[in-house]
Amino acid sequence: MSKITSEHLSRQAVVYIRQSTADQVANNLESKRRQYGLADRAQQLGWNDVAIIDDDLGRSGGGVARPGFEKLLAAICDGRVGAVVSIEASRLARNGRDWHTLLEFCGLVGTLIADEDGVYDPRHPNDRLLLGMKGTMSEMELSVLRQRSLEALKQKARRGELFMTVAIGYVRVGNNSIAKDPDRRIAQAITLVFAKFTEMHSVRQVHLWLRHERIPLPAVTYGAEGRVIGVDMTPDMIARARANARKLGFDNVEFRLGEIERLPVDSGAVDAIISNCVLNLLPDKAPAFAEMFRVLRPGGRFCVSDIVATGPLPEAVRQAAELTVGCVAGALPEAEYFELIEAAGFEGARNAKEQPIALPDEALSPHMSGHDIAAFRASGVGLKSVTVLAAKPIA
Repeated sequence: MSKITSEHLSRQAVVYIRQSTADQVANNLESKRRQYGLADRAQQLGWNDVAIIDDDLGRSGGGVARPGFEKLLAAICDGRVGAVVSIEASRLARNGRDWHTLLEFCGLVGTLIADEDGVYDPRHPNDRLLLGMKGTMSEMELSVLRQRSLEALKQKARRGELFMTVAIGYVRVGNNSIAKDPDRRIAQAITLVFAKFTEMHSVRQVHLWLRHERIPLPAVTYGAEGRVIGVDMTPDMIARARANARKLGFDNVEFRLGEIERLPVDSGAVDAIISNCVLNLLPDKAPAFAEMFRVLRPGGRFCVSDIVATGPLPEAVRQAAELTVGCVAGALPEAEYFELIEAAGFEGARNAKEQPIALPDEALSPHMSGHDIAAFRASGVGLKSVTVLAAKPIA
């Protein structure tokens, strides 16, 4: 008995197409042809109305934001989809959350799932069991591949042969060593920087002198293979960022809607994270540090500008909305801040730069009495801006 009914055929068949990376999209053309060819399979199964969703070409199925997948779920919930067609059912999602969400939605509205092997109805227990096993095996496959890659990196690191990056002025030699850059201009520029620092005793003054003399410094430049991901929690800021990227002609940046406690980024996918006073606004900062640890590759690092306190802040300050917006109320004691970083698994956490911040009585008086302000001043607790660096261990 066919699982495809007239009700299914009266709705749309949607072919969902995805490849995990831009490199696969550019070079793995046969897979792309096979996936687009699934439109013919949908027609052979009896559908006249076939739509293709290919918004997720170049996006992983392992949990990152996928506009194509979200469009697919929306269409299913609207009752417009009779069948979802993909090259292999488990490629619709590579993590349990997305996979079981898809199965649940399809089961609720009676949408079939079809691939090159067969047609499945999530409302039937046997089909649901088979689809669940396919999803679990796919997620496990991805986990095993990541684990193998990680172990290979660890072994290389133990031998002292793992070089993630080298400092400006040095170059890789062969596969397991570094040497000074043979470019004389680079060597002379770096020698000049250290000579001027010895003379001026100030990095800022050296920088200003170099700018005044219009002396360029060597720097790493990244081509099309380098990529930046911007994350913001508001759609308006995402739209403005995307507009600016288009205006400036940047095609190696992308902006994703999300929160720092739940970053829309694959695990172990980025080399570095920078953040400017966002953590201060979080009531609970531990999940944010844990999430940063998750998305960084082994050896990856973060640089965070934030505000910390030299001791516990009064409860009246911590509860004041105006001081929360001003990045004051969310300031943790510095020792507690670094404890959270270490608890997340980072190593080498340090305060690279700090600057005292004055907190005038005018900012405190709407929330504290004169007596309480005087007691706060007597406690010696203050605020300071910090630039914090830390790294994810390689092994």
